[in-house]
Amino acid sequence: MGSILLVFAFQDRDLQGEPSEVRPPDNRSEFTSLKQLDLDARGSLCKTSNFKFEFQEVLRMGKVVDGIAKPLGGYSHVKEVGDLVFVCGLSARRPDDSIAGVRFVGPRNTLVMDIAEQTVGCIENVKATLEDVGLDLSDIVSVTTYLTDMNDFAAYNEAYAQYFSDAGPVRTTVGVSQLPHPHLRIEMTVIAHREGES
Repeated sequence: MGSILLVFAFQDRDLQGEPSEVRPPDNRSEFTSLKQLDLDARGSLCKTSNFKFEFQEVLRMGKVVDGIAKPLGGYSHVKEVGDLVFVCGLSARRPDDSIAGVRFVGPRNTLVMDIAEQTVGCIENVKATLEDVGLDLSDIVSVTTYLTDMNDFAAYNEAYAQYFSDAGPVRTTVGVSQLPHPHLRIEMTVIAHREGES
């Protein structure tokens, strides 16, 4: 889980109340406790009689999850903002870069790309990502799916129904021309909600 980072600005004020040069505190003991500070309505500015004390809450950092395929670029698998958890687009790609539902069969090594198996692979990767941050599939509120062939819709829909019902998340399915690997036929991204967070 990412952490919350507080960034502080610390200003002395002269006798006329004008701010002097901004300087960082020498140590934490220079700060009045947060309980003694007067927070304004936005919670972004605290004042005592002698000091201005500002802080900025930096969004929790994204996380790359162990046990699923590494991102193909400079992005994280999952990121939290407030009570929402955003999961990047995930496919059926495995940690070894093989793809669930893809195999070569018969003497001519005919390529088979099973959309049902790839759908299950996608959802299992989403599940593993959410579990890594203490959530599960029931916490998902929105799913967006990308299909490279809308003729796969029925089989995808049937596999999807193994995990979700009409009481589950909202869903949007979009047809796209291609995904990052020619054997990928589906990718999903989800938004989840963490109960009890503000």
